[in-house]
Amino acid sequence: MLRGDQSREVLINVRGVELIAREVSQFQASDMAGQTDRTESMTYITRDEFSARIEVIETRIDARIESMSAKIDGFLTQQAERDQARLELEKSQEQARLEQKRSMEEARFEWERSQEAARLEQKREQETARQAWEKAHAVARLEQKREQETARQAWEKSQENSRVEREEAQEKLRVEREEAQEKLRVEREAAQKKVHQERELALEKIQLAHEKNLENLRQERLKARLGHEKVLETARQERETARVEREKAYEKVRLEQEKAHLERDQRYAIVSARIDRSLERIDEAVRQVSTIKANYWAATAVHFLGMVAILAGSYYANQANVLVTMQTTLAMIQSVKEAGNPAPAVLMTLPAE
Repeated sequence: MLRGDQSREVLINVRGVELIAREVSQFQASDMAGQTDRTESMTYITRDEFSARIEVIETRIDARIESMSAKIDGFLTQQAERDQARLELEKSQEQARLEQKRSMEEARFEWERSQEAARLEQKREQETARQAWEKAHAVARLEQKREQETARQAWEKSQENSRVEREEAQEKLRVEREEAQEKLRVEREAAQKKVHQERELALEKIQLAHEKNLENLRQERLKARLGHEKVLETARQERETARVEREKAYEKVRLEQEKAHLERDQRYAIVSARIDRSLERIDEAVRQVSTIKANYWAATAVHFLGMVAILAGSYYANQANVLVTMQTTLAMIQSVKEAGNPAPAVLMTLPAE
């Protein structure tokens, strides 16, 4: 209740301030409008008129505050009634919720009791069914065990019969195998004896053939040795003849070489004399040019001609050497051909002197 009074006073104060501000703004607006309308007359409001207007404003404000207070009181009363009704409604809803919760709890307890009873009943039925199944299973197991024992006895009897039959068959098979082995042994001994005799005959034949082949081989070797000795003697005689012919060819070639050397020495002497004379003429020309000192190019030309002469002499000397060597080689080859033997390899590679 105290909170309602405080809110009522706050609302009254707020609304009063708003009304005062509104009246002041209206008064200022009307005053500004009056001043605008009476600008030309320049009439002014007196203090009494202003006080009267203020009293009118206060009276209006008080009246509005009273009416607003009445409205606020009515609003607060309605709000209190609505709060009371809301509280009553919440209380009734809470009671209904508690009642519903209590009923739901009782229903849950009842359902759990029924579920427990059903579970116990189902467990009892399952136990009864299990006992009945175990009893039937025990009876079936005893019956199966009896049948298995009967089948085992029958199987043992059949196994014993089959074992006896198998032993009889094995004994019969052993006797037959021994008879077959004895027969095979006799046949094998006879075959081995026959093979041994045939092998001895074959060995005798092979030995005779081997001895005959050895005798033939010995005779052939003797003939081959005699033929080889004859061939060696013939080859020795041919080598001796070839040696004599080769010595003759060597002598002929040596004479040709000596002749060629003499000719070459003569040509060398002629070429050397010519070169010496050329050098003397060149020296004489150089001395004349050096003494006269007429022209530098003349001395250069003379030197050039001297070099050409020297090179030409060297070229002709080498050419003569090559020609002499070729002539000597060809002469040796020709002499060997005439002798009927191939040319020796040493003569084909004679060095050029």
